[in-house]
Amino acid sequence: MLQTFDHEIFLSYGWAGNNDPDQGARAWAAQLRDRLQNIIGANLYLPRIYFDDSASRTGPIPDRLYQAVRKSALMVFAVSPGSCRPTSWCQKEATYFWDNARPLVSGPDVAPPEHRIFKVTQSAISGDNLVDPLRRWQLSSFDLCDTIDTLAGRTTLAGDLRNPSPQVARALDALAANLRTALERIQALELNQPSGAHVFLGPTFCKATDDRVLTLRRELLLQGHHVSSATSLPPEAETEDEHSVRVDGAMDGSRLAVHLIPEPLPASGWQRNNAALQLRKSLRKSSQDGSFAAYLWYDPDQSEFDAQCGHELEMNPAVAGDQNIKDKDFGYLKENVKGRLRRPLVAPAPADSNITYDVVIEHHDYDSLEAKQIRDYIRQRGCRAQLANATVPGDNRRRREKKNAEQFYSRARRFVVLYGRTTGEWANDVCFAMRSHIAPGAPRPGLVVTAPPPDAPVNKAVFEAPVPEFETRQCPDGKYAVALEEWLGGPCH
Repeated sequence: MLQTFDHEIFLSYGWAGNNDPDQGARAWAAQLRDRLQNIIGANLYLPRIYFDDSASRTGPIPDRLYQAVRKSALMVFAVSPGSCRPTSWCQKEATYFWDNARPLVSGPDVAPPEHRIFKVTQSAISGDNLVDPLRRWQLSSFDLCDTIDTLAGRTTLAGDLRNPSPQVARALDALAANLRTALERIQALELNQPSGAHVFLGPTFCKATDDRVLTLRRELLLQGHHVSSATSLPPEAETEDEHSVRVDGAMDGSRLAVHLIPEPLPASGWQRNNAALQLRKSLRKSSQDGSFAAYLWYDPDQSEFDAQCGHELEMNPAVAGDQNIKDKDFGYLKENVKGRLRRPLVAPAPADSNITYDVVIEHHDYDSLEAKQIRDYIRQRGCRAQLANATVPGDNRRRREKKNAEQFYSRARRFVVLYGRTTGEWANDVCFAMRSHIAPGAPRPGLVVTAPPPDAPVNKAVFEAPVPEFETRQCPDGKYAVALEEWLGGPCH
């Protein structure tokens, strides 16, 4: 009997709307549990099989089921129309095991989740209806169906497990033998607790990426790291908020995230941007937590990438501080990830706990192109630079300043005001609005870049910052590099 698990096997099956435990899919699953206990118990020990026969199967999935999945060494998934419905709890049980199964490794031996899920076919269905991990990866599979001749032709039915046909009996014995071998292997591994870091792997959407994720996860597990993920469910199975909570849980405590930027995604609705949502969370976490990093890898063998994920990378201020890897092979990514995990963990300074950006840039919508150039130059120096909400003609100044103060001013170390195609009155107001957010004694906190366009009046070039915490640098030719370099001086943070 395993020492560190509550259950040897979690049996996931679909009720198919049948509330009578002695009929249909429920009765068949109960027979499967009994047969497995008897066959495995005859040669090993009586396995503890988690078999839920009392839940209502309506509403949100109970926490106790997730706890049972987490405390089970193996999963047996009974494939049937009921278990593969988009809203079936079985979809969530299988995904949860795939994403969160406890690492089991010792020396050169590792038991990843794909070696601990076993599919048994109760009723033949289309492969497209299976939940992602069961559909896309080659898992151990056993057909427990019988094909019989009827007046309507040949029909596939769930096998009779009490008096099985020779075909079903052989499949049952093979399933039990594989489960027994897996349990013996786990028994040899379970006392070796992982001692490494927690790594989050982003979602994958193509076969080549799937294989690479399995390879990376296996190598990280062998090094003693804990690896989690948040596999997407069918659109009917969860809302965006529910998925967001699941991603947060999988990422909680992680030191590193790895995202293999996907090819264009086939999903619809909010799940069309599923990869971008997870990418956004990683980048936000990396901008707020100095001990966390995100690795973003573009497969050089892939010619087209998802536009939404590309947009996330372009707009997010954390990208400059993370590893955005292009034109490098998969081996290069793996070595960089492993090298990062070998670094000693340095906790972020408490004083920086509320700081998200090194530099926030204020600008008028008239000067958006120039503001982006300034932002991109600062990012090239490894700083987290971000544009505040731009002033647009006719907007409410006080409302905009309040919004920027909440979203940007209070979370930044330094400030840049781009004084271009706007008025001195606007620049004055912005400087004063930012001034109240400058920390006492902060070095070189503010800069006003005056960069009037060629058709602007000459007197626009002589604007001076109205508060002593800001300095003014003239850039009438639109070349900001020298002014920014002098102002930034050393490191951004």
